[in-house]
Amino acid sequence: MSKNRLKKRPIKFVQQISNKKDNSKKKKNLKAIAILTVVFIVFIFSFSYYVVNEHNSIRETVNNNPKTISAKVTDISRGKGSHTALYEFVTNGKKYTGRTFQTYKGQIGDIISVEYSIVKPEVNIYCEDTTPETFFDDVFISTLEVTGVFIVFLSVALLYLKLKNPKKSIWEL
Repeated sequence: MSKNRLKKRPIKFVQQISNKKDNSKKKKNLKAIAILTVVFIVFIFSFSYYVVNEHNSIRETVNNNPKTISAKVTDISRGKGSHTALYEFVTNGKKYTGRTFQTYKGQIGDIISVEYSIVKPEVNIYCEDTTPETFFDDVFISTLEVTGVFIVFLSVALLYLKLKNPKKSIWEL
């Protein structure tokens, strides 16, 4: 009788240890996902904040000593979502280039209106991009939008993996 007890006890003990390992693995995975999500959100927030400050700094420099000139669109980026235009203009016998901040819906070869700083013509802006960007709309809200897309993508990826491996728990994927 005592031999049977000894045989059963180690099995339960091993099961308890393996359950603890599973729980600690789940906690580690959850912690890793949380940390990666926070790092991703901070990165997107920081990048958005930097871009908005850079654009507003250019606007401020141009507004100190502005001059308007015509420029020719030389290229349009064909990236996903945003199609910014590259333009060039000549002033004082020198050629300068710039890029629109927002999506440009025209074509290569279009003549557009550009404002530049008389003191520093290399600092210039497309006339339709002169409205300052705000912290709330252009940093905070855009960060929330990208975070939402990230969470949806992560959820779909986990759902796909779970459907592909129905016998595994979500923590084993």
